[in-house]
Amino acid sequence: MNKKKIIIIFRGDIIDFPPIISLINVLSNLRITIHLLSFYSDENNLEKLKRKGIRYNKCFYNPEGHIIDKLSQTIIFKRKVKKYLIKEYDKDTFVWIIGTETMCVLEKLIPRFKTILHLLEFVTPRINIRYKIFSPFFNMRTALHSAYRIVCCEYNRAQITKGMFNLETLPTVLPNKLYLEEEIEKDIPLEIKTIVEDIKYKTKGKKILLYQGIFLSEERKLEEFIQAVSELPDNYCLLAMGKGSEMYEKLRKKYSSDKIIFIDFIKPPYHLLITQLASIGIVSYFPRAKNFATVINPLYCAPNKTFEYTRFSIPMISNDVPALKFDFEKYHCGRIISYPINKNKIKEAIDLIFCNYDAYSKGAEAYYNSVNITDIVSELIEFKPF
Repeated sequence: MNKKKIIIIFRGDIIDFPPIISLINVLSNLRITIHLLSFYSDENNLEKLKRKGIRYNKCFYNPEGHIIDKLSQTIIFKRKVKKYLIKEYDKDTFVWIIGTETMCVLEKLIPRFKTILHLLEFVTPRINIRYKIFSPFFNMRTALHSAYRIVCCEYNRAQITKGMFNLETLPTVLPNKLYLEEEIEKDIPLEIKTIVEDIKYKTKGKKILLYQGIFLSEERKLEEFIQAVSELPDNYCLLAMGKGSEMYEKLRKKYSSDKIIFIDFIKPPYHLLITQLASIGIVSYFPRAKNFATVINPLYCAPNKTFEYTRFSIPMISNDVPALKFDFEKYHCGRIISYPINKNKIKEAIDLIFCNYDAYSKGAEAYYNSVNITDIVSELIEFKPF
């Protein structure tokens, strides 16, 4: 019988982080005992996890709360995690800490246990001031050097992290590929069924370009794509799906029409019911000259959406960033648009894909199949499945 146990700790709502959901699904499929110390606002999928035997311990955190509330929540979180680890940890246990903020809060616990630090984003030695509030003496270099394993989501980020913090070994690269144990058509909530059927009706017979993800005015530019599709024939449309924001509302107010359709956030994995309708997926990552991290993260992005598009053999269009350019060229799974980005270049890329759609679709399938996250996780925790 498998004795390995993973205690996953994340200070946030995992509904917004598909890579965490994937990790849980992979470990569950490997029949490893999972303890989850976090918060999951999706009650329906949370119950599914519990039925699989996952031990869930609610650790609520409100990032929008008052500073006094945040500090109070931080103290409670630290105490709860420490008490839990002392009780549950044994020689067959890994403590999997996810995200920079979680690391900062639990810095003193990292060297005490067999800890895997999972970096969702690239980190610099000087952490954000908001983290300093919770852990004023936190040292990123010390934390990384005291970890048993380090996980990055992209190869270049892993190399830069190794060099910047003088690590002995390269962090494990675990791409943000969504892993599901069951078909998405199973147990679909009624409100989501209604949304999907409405979108199917509005887009019937059309070539669909899809953008899904968060909306950030500087990093995730979308306006040029909207303008391009607006000038294409009426059998084309663009779906923009994701988290509401100031930019999201601004674009919806300005461009919403029968050809440009905005869809509010749909909780994963049900958003894939919209994804599978697309003909082409849009990927947009622009570096911001704010600090080192806001340049590195977009340039060496690791978008889960690329695997969500290619799950259905959907080709992609992206701006020119290294992380996407080399994969697109290697697998012939999409088109890269050179700078400066404009609507005419986007329309040209769309035409080129549709002129040779089958080849690009096969390339997308090859890209999707190039990563086996079960193998990566198994090797990371030194586990050989039966």
